Amino acid sequence: SQLAPLNFERCELLFVGTKKFAQEIEKQATWRTFQKTHSARWVESVLGRGRQLNAGAENADTGCLWFLHIDSDLNQEAIEEVCNFSIQPKNEIRFFRLLFTRPAPRAIFLTELFLLLRANVLRIPFGDQGLWMPKSVFLRLGGFCESTAYGEDHLLIWKSHQLKIPVRAFRGTIETSPRKYEQNGWIKTTVLHQYLTWKQALPEFSKLLLTQGGGSTNACSGGKHRRRSKNS
Repeated sequence: SQLAPLNFERCELLFVGTKKFAQEIEKQATWRTFQKTHSARWVESVLGRGRQLNAGAENADTGCLWFLHIDSDLNQEAIEEVCNFSIQPKNEIRFFRLLFTRPAPRAIFLTELFLLLRANVLRIPFGDQGLWMPKSVFLRLGGFCESTAYGEDHLLIWKSHQLKIPVRAFRGTIETSPRKYEQNGWIKTTVLHQYLTWKQALPEFSKLLLTQGGGSTNACSGGKHRRRSKNS
């Protein structure tokens, strides 16, 4: 219902989920109406965010990919920016500034500031910032890691730095739900996120130093990507 008022005329919309979840959604009248007016379709995939993101990319018919989470709150300006940028795409990854929908915990502005600095200064955005890239870049990166327990988006960004693929910001913003911060508390959620991020980032930073010295790295920490043909 949040997407219905937006214009996706120049976009191909793929929703990825399990067969059971898709069957439940397809029973809803709002989905059937949305599907007709926006040319949207479902892609079935087993559980696992990395697997589902890869399944969506493999089934996409367009030359550019825009990865969004189910709780992403879009605006027409962001859609137009992506569509315009996709006309003559560059071999890079793009992302949006992330804001949280209100109401939210009072300290959430600190999280927004940290996310802004991490993404725009360190060039380490996360998946909820709406990662965009040409499909050729996605294939060069080997897709999302399917074996990691978390942070498949984080690992993809580190891989892009290791391969010297630019990571840059769009001008616009997208919003996401502060649900985790509300349910678990701002302090607890922030500490947990920082711990998991740094735990995953330190080995990837070591790989980055290795590649700068002429070495090579594995595409996926702790596992393998599914191999893809050039026609996928």
